[in-house]
Amino acid sequence: MMNTPDNLNLTDHGTRKPRSGRFRSKATQVVSMRNPCENQNPNNDNIKIGTWNARTMLKAGKLEEVKDQMKKANLNILGICETRWAGNGDFKSDEFRVIHSGGERRGRNGVAVILRGKWKDNVLNTYHLNDRILMIKLEAKPTNIYIIQVYLPTSRSTDEEVDEIYEQIEELLQLTENNSNIFILGDFNASVGAEQSQCSGKFGLGNRNERGTRMLEFCEQHEFIVSNTYFEVPLRRRYTWKAPGDRQRYQIDYILIKRKFKNQIKSCYAYPGYDIDSDHNLLMATCKIKFKRRPNQPKHKKWSLEKLKDKTIAKQFKDELEESHQDTNDWEDIKQNIIKATDKIIGKDKLVARKPWMTQEILNLILERNKLRNKDQEKYKQKKNEITT
Repeated sequence: MMNTPDNLNLTDHGTRKPRSGRFRSKATQVVSMRNPCENQNPNNDNIKIGTWNARTMLKAGKLEEVKDQMKKANLNILGICETRWAGNGDFKSDEFRVIHSGGERRGRNGVAVILRGKWKDNVLNTYHLNDRILMIKLEAKPTNIYIIQVYLPTSRSTDEEVDEIYEQIEELLQLTENNSNIFILGDFNASVGAEQSQCSGKFGLGNRNERGTRMLEFCEQHEFIVSNTYFEVPLRRRYTWKAPGDRQRYQIDYILIKRKFKNQIKSCYAYPGYDIDSDHNLLMATCKIKFKRRPNQPKHKKWSLEKLKDKTIAKQFKDELEESHQDTNDWEDIKQNIIKATDKIIGKDKLVARKPWMTQEILNLILERNKLRNKDQEKYKQKKNEITT
């Protein structure tokens, strides 16, 4: 368990056989046979939250790749950096909900949060600040959750640009309640290193730089800790980014949590085995958070406004409106007449399930590509081109 950030020393033991080498006793086996579902039902209070710099989401099929990796990792919530999508959006795809925030033009920056399964229906509010910061509010027990996905400027930017991003994050924090459970995650383009501090553990990676110091100052000011520096794991589970040519490896992606909620984090480290054709690794935290079920919301169909392009239908709609408005000047009556006329002449769109883009053939190609990732770069690129063409 997490005691205090200063003396925390957690080790990732993974799933192994009992240290004694002995198998379970017959009595234990009998109990398992009497309760065959005991080990098959995961604890509903466990939630997996991650962050990943995807480099781009503009490539054909990239969203399907991300969804597939989320399923394999059993991820509930994933923050994405560098979507490069334009504008703000909120849409559903299969069992996923994608909320994103971008700039006026596509091809630069962009952040998103992808929710899977039951969590996609627990969104209370969204805050699309800009193409580097997005916040969503989720209903949970015993207190609501805020997920802030960030993408900070690279080392080529000025200190003033970085300070501006932290100031904007602080503005969002002012919108949260005092007892809120807040996660700030993303690519901070900073290195806190392996040196222990008031807000970071001794299991970071490399040396601390100026941006890392600035990040820790922010954490200390707002009582956050850097969760993925408190777990003793191999170095390959600490780095989150490979420099071009795989010359060096760095830890620049982080998941920050409020100090008072530190005991909810059961593990937090990088997972280099998952692949979406990015030079960043998935960073994932397993947390103990209770889900609060919300009542099912009815699906609202949209009016088939495309039909108004037909001049005949447009004229019928106009005549219907003029006829219904003759008898009243009351706004509520007028509104109801507009709704009735629209339902009568235009009608609603039918809810049709989207045809999945991802086929078994493409999934097989992705698996082959992932196997070649660190073995044969030339064949890796060939497989990557097969997927996207």
